[in-house]
Amino acid sequence: MKNIIIILLLITSIFYSCNEKSERTTDYVILKGQIENKTNDTIIIRNNYWIPIDTILVQNKTFNDTLRVPKSYYYLSYDGTDTHLYLKPNFNISVNFDKADFFNSLNYKGNGAVENNYLAEKDRLTQSIPITKKAYSFYAKLNEAGFLKQTDSINDLYSNLFNQSQELDDDFKLTESQAIKIDKALKQAQFEGQKRLVEKNPEYKVSQNYPNPYKDIDLNNPSLLPTYNYKTLVHSFINGKSMDLLNKDKSQDFFIVYQNQLAQSKLNPKIKDLLGYENAEYGFTYTSDKEKYRSAYLNFAKTQEYIDKFNEFYNATLTEKGEKSADFQLESIDGNMYELNDFKDKYIYIDLWATWCLPCIAQIPDLKKLEEKYNQKIYFISIAWNDNKTRWLNMVKEKDLKGIQLFASDKNAEFFKFYGVNSLPRFILLDKQGKIIESNAKQPSESSLDIQFGNLE
Repeated sequence: MKNIIIILLLITSIFYSCNEKSERTTDYVILKGQIENKTNDTIIIRNNYWIPIDTILVQNKTFNDTLRVPKSYYYLSYDGTDTHLYLKPNFNISVNFDKADFFNSLNYKGNGAVENNYLAEKDRLTQSIPITKKAYSFYAKLNEAGFLKQTDSINDLYSNLFNQSQELDDDFKLTESQAIKIDKALKQAQFEGQKRLVEKNPEYKVSQNYPNPYKDIDLNNPSLLPTYNYKTLVHSFINGKSMDLLNKDKSQDFFIVYQNQLAQSKLNPKIKDLLGYENAEYGFTYTSDKEKYRSAYLNFAKTQEYIDKFNEFYNATLTEKGEKSADFQLESIDGNMYELNDFKDKYIYIDLWATWCLPCIAQIPDLKKLEEKYNQKIYFISIAWNDNKTRWLNMVKEKDLKGIQLFASDKNAEFFKFYGVNSLPRFILLDKQGKIIESNAKQPSESSLDIQFGNLE
């Protein structure tokens, strides 16, 4: 009897040890499911910064894939519709949905289902909120008190949903509680600038009683980088401090000031090295001193991955002028396909824009004036990037857009990779041979662009 007890204890010990080892070593997520009314053969998984990281093949109506990804928020994108996703090693999730009624039909089962059903419910809540309360082109027209009241009201909806949700994973619960606060803080932080843009009033300032958006947010917490808006919120804080210094001394270079503000901050390298690197796309184009700007970043950066990418931007600025542009093959508003090589014997001014990009739309009136003035010697090509085709078609007609209107069905096409496009608006100026004059050209609203066009021979 004693020997039997010992054997049972050994078997039990081995069983639990194996289970514990399995849990420790599982470093992947299983994501599978079924789609009704399928309209596409692929699902795209994007990280929390909207960068595609995996493509899942849909066979018949089902899919099954293994993802080796860190614990974080993600997006699941299917044929122009996107939903929020939370993945964590050891999750084994089954997701079913009907493309004809995507958000209402979205349902998860398995390990990780609780968190993702919560996010699906959160998406349904977002869908129920009128566009006039979600898009800053609308809410930035409110007065300060009206905006704050509306923002509090929407935040309460999300907080109530979160508080009512049961059995959420502890890690997720901690991060999501902060994510809701971050979303509200970012909206408050951006209001002043958005109102200036929407109402075309660069002098607008919020009142002295306006709440401090950053007060209740830990701006030095790398564990919050996996959320959707934390990085943008910290950038907004550094950007604000940089603008304050610039307003006191307008002779300074904003981009160098921004890097110096990061250097002087006590931010974790994971945060400030990332922000400094992401500033480089515009920084190297618009700074008055590329070497000083580069030194400002390299003097504090410690993360080799970002240092290498930062130097790639720098090296590109040394060699790109006069280089032959990458080509494209894009569909026009009339359904025909065009290549860059189709446009010969004139200069080429390329406008990368999107229907969701308000700063892009703000450039349209000035762009139309330039098109009318210089169409004899310049091709004006507008390319809708990372956009919805139906919305693009509607806006081209609604705003009576001129020039050559093209649509990019693949935001990661070689042309966009060549120019490192990851934000809008973006303008590119090429010579008559399709060689680069400026890869980050001036915007139509800048009077110096009119002068530059006038001087082109």
